[in-house]
Amino acid sequence: MEFADIIKKLVDQNVRTAIHYGEVTATSNSPKSISVKISGSNTAVTNVRYLHSYAPQVGDIVVIIVNKNDIFSLGDLAS
Repeated sequence: MEFADIIKKLVDQNVRTAIHYGEVTATSNSPKSISVKISGSNTAVTNVRYLHSYAPQVGDIVVIIVNKNDIFSLGDLAS
């Protein structure tokens, strides 16, 4: 399922918050954000914000929170 399909499903079902896993595919310093392939999607979502305490690295598996049109990462999962 692509990210756009996930968002459409959440909106259609009036879901307020959802938790997903994803893989970091890129990082950016300006603005500080990451790109993430969410829940097996083939397309990365860009400009995903993350918690200040997290130092993202490409390849990290992260917890993603989607709340309506807002999306952010809580950080990576320990391996």
